[in-house]
Amino acid sequence: MTRVRVRHLVTINGNAFWKPTPKMRAAGFAARPLGPVGPAAWAKAEALNAEWDAWRRSRVAAEPVIVPGSLADVFRRYQVLGEWTRKAPRTKEEWDYVWSILKVPFGSVPVRDITAEDCDHFYRLMAEKKHWSLHKRHKVIKAFRALMEAAIRMSLIASNPTLIVRNSAPAGRSAIWQPDEVQRLIATACNAGYQGLGLAIAIAYDSQLSPVDVRGLTLVKRARDAQGTYFAIRRKKTGKAAFATLTGPTEALLDQYLSALGVALAPDAPIIRHRSKRPYTKDRLVKDFATIREKAFPGDSRRLKDLRRTGNVEAALGGARPQDLSAKAGSTIGTSNKLFETYTPVQLEAVRQADGARDAFRRRRNKNGT
Repeated sequence: MTRVRVRHLVTINGNAFWKPTPKMRAAGFAARPLGPVGPAAWAKAEALNAEWDAWRRSRVAAEPVIVPGSLADVFRRYQVLGEWTRKAPRTKEEWDYVWSILKVPFGSVPVRDITAEDCDHFYRLMAEKKHWSLHKRHKVIKAFRALMEAAIRMSLIASNPTLIVRNSAPAGRSAIWQPDEVQRLIATACNAGYQGLGLAIAIAYDSQLSPVDVRGLTLVKRARDAQGTYFAIRRKKTGKAAFATLTGPTEALLDQYLSALGVALAPDAPIIRHRSKRPYTKDRLVKDFATIREKAFPGDSRRLKDLRRTGNVEAALGGARPQDLSAKAGSTIGTSNKLFETYTPVQLEAVRQADGARDAFRRRRNKNGT
């Protein structure tokens, strides 16, 4: 059958589904099963896309005029400042989401008219929403506060009324995985037919990459030195250079996975794929990991991203230097190609030092039987 690309259409086990983005779902467009893959399913998907396009055009046409001096005006002006342009793409996406919340009560209001009482009332309304987490409220107020600080710099107001709100940050996650638990997750995934997920878990554990960076690994980024395979990447969220080093078992798992994949991958195509042979999306990876975690550890709530913290803890307990931990996390080198080329040997060696510290910790742990 001819392969046809249709927006928002995904294929699972030979069946087509229309999968709207979070923004589309927030507008009321829900996922829809379309039946077996084929012309009928493609036509249904195109019809749903047409409905979305029509709704989006109507919203653009109805977009209100920005009132000078309003919070919307401040946000528009803020987006041309250097402070905004330096933000990572992922951070800008988070701001866009937060703005969709702020603009309803405050978008058209002149910032000089926003009072401390207004801000306090707004926060209490958010706190009353049971499905709104502390993390979500914290992000909204943090952005609100930054916009009002920008309004001060624009000489629109003299003080920041959002300071009345005590914006408590949520407690950081502290969950970690034990080495034998990681191996159990990998084995459970592979035995259940989730080979791509099993490989993703192994790579995430070895490399300490975030899930989004694991999903973005491609063959063109793969390299090798005397100690084994690694991927030279730039982190999705920060743009920082990072080296994703693999252990021997994970390297073997990668080669086995590629030979059995049955799909010829382009050099820049994502390696990690779910059972339909399509690249993993964020939501699908979270869902599949939860499925395998429940099989291996019923009732557990730890996440795939907790593997990143696990590696850091192991390396620190094994004696890694702070600069090695930073190198492993991909948080020390800027984004210029010149710096990347200049510091590659040093950076990779620092990553290998962190790997050695993790290995030393695990050997000591196994020797002591703890």
